[in-house]
Amino acid sequence: MEVYPEQELPPGAIEVSGPSTPGERPPRDLRAGSPSKPYQGKRNIPKLKRVLMAVCVAIVVIAVIVIVVFAVQTKSWTDIGVGFSSYHVSSLASDSGHNLLYAGTGHGVLKYDGKSWADISGGVSTYGITSLAYDSGHNMIYAGAGDHGVWKYDGTSWTDTGGGVSSYDIGPLAYDSGHNLLYAGTWAHGVWKYDGASWFNTYGGVSSYIINSLAYDSGHNLLYAGCRDAASGTSKGVWKYDWLSWTDTGGEGGPLAYDSAHNLLYAGTGVDEVWKYDGKSWTPIGGGVSSDVITSLVYDSGHNLLYAGTQHGVWCR
Repeated sequence: MEVYPEQELPPGAIEVSGPSTPGERPPRDLRAGSPSKPYQGKRNIPKLKRVLMAVCVAIVVIAVIVIVVFAVQTKSWTDIGVGFSSYHVSSLASDSGHNLLYAGTGHGVLKYDGKSWADISGGVSTYGITSLAYDSGHNMIYAGAGDHGVWKYDGTSWTDTGGGVSSYDIGPLAYDSGHNLLYAGTWAHGVWKYDGASWFNTYGGVSSYIINSLAYDSGHNLLYAGCRDAASGTSKGVWKYDWLSWTDTGGEGGPLAYDSAHNLLYAGTGVDEVWKYDGKSWTPIGGGVSSDVITSLVYDSGHNLLYAGTQHGVWCR
């Protein structure tokens, strides 16, 4: 066996222990003058930063969603009936195009521009207004005046529509702008519709009921009616009309308002409570509305606000 003389290591080289084959070259990163291999952890730092940034963004997004949901669920009611909070507000109508709200009271009709109320009663000032409906296509306000028929207001004066409902006790009104039809609920005489010239009876399952409220869903061409029994006054639920027949949806036959942007029907169910209907089931929306009986509801789609008329003013949510 040949014995190789011990060799001196060149400057900067690292001695490797253990047997080696004669003539075998040491690993590249152990040879003199060869660059050492970079630390692998440094390569992972940019990746780690990206992961941390993604996590932070996700946390921020979740926080924003939680805040928005919380804000929506905790919207509160505010009294805007300054100046006539002692009036009995029986009906409301919203003109979102002109940012106006109309209120029917026992002292005629008032108009709200977001700051103050103005009396526009004119020819109906001595009537108790039971209902209102707004026709945005013709900028016309309709008012149910109890046993004085249905009147319309063009911004200047009031005119009686007359016709077949003039001898009935008028309840709620609803306007179908897609077909230029006004619907009127009556006391134990069902629901009637007005085409601008004449009145026609819709007949059907609600003909003998007291019609407490009406709301029109233009997206699905459906008319909703809150009904009560004429003899006992007990609720007969909320019915819907599809131009052919009436169908009971359940719910409480109180004041109604339809939110076409979210396909929701709102119903007042007595004192301090409003429910919503999504086409399948009814659920409460929560939040107190004064401590009064809710007499009317209207939805302002332009500002995503629900207004509630009570025995002591108007509340919004």
